[in-house]
Amino acid sequence: ITAQRIEAWQARGLVPRLVGSLSSRDGAIRASVGIKTYPLSDPFAQVNGKNKAIRISSDAMGETIAIGGGAEPLATAAAALKDFEHILQARGRSPLLY
Repeated sequence: ITAQRIEAWQARGLVPRLVGSLSSRDGAIRASVGIKTYPLSDPFAQVNGKNKAIRISSDAMGETIAIGGGAEPLATAAAALKDFEHILQARGRSPLLY
């Protein structure tokens, strides 16, 4: 990512974020990490400093967004995965991770 690219995004009212994504389609799980841009009106554009955000979209709950501070990235990720495991168990599916 270059300074010029960031300036171009800012000129268009976009904020770049490093985003991890996990999705399921036709029974296959897909994971990715990359730069995505968000308009200033998106909650992800407002996440700064040590704050982290997670957006979960599901058929059962629609879209849920949680934003908050976390002391350690690994602890935050572990908590998010545990929450995801509980959601899967509640829906009668086996957890992805053991």
